[in-house]
Amino acid sequence: MERSTLQSILLKNFETIPIIRTSTTNVENSAPQSDQLVCSPNPIANGQTLRVAFTLPASADVTLLLHDAAGRLQGAYHIGYMEAGPQHCTVSVPAHFTGTLTCTLRAGAYTRRARVVVE
Repeated sequence: MERSTLQSILLKNFETIPIIRTSTTNVENSAPQSDQLVCSPNPIANGQTLRVAFTLPASADVTLLLHDAAGRLQGAYHIGYMEAGPQHCTVSVPAHFTGTLTCTLRAGAYTRRARVVVE
């Protein structure tokens, strides 16, 4: 591959997906931006408690799903009814699981996803 072609590919401004955020910091005292689902700690040890922070655009019944990379359901949590605005919940990461989980938050028509690494 030509150097100029390689440089144009490597230096391209790739658009980021704002709904996926990988963080190695604790988000206990911060509210996520409106389109983000923030999972902390990340990475996390299996069997530990995961804190999930989000901002609901409207009050709704909230469900949190954890799927593995193959799409298999590893955990389903009915969080309950929550008011609009900054919110958080905690769930236990499956003790038997190691790898990457996709955390899906559903609240009415509102759906957000984030990836969590389980060690």
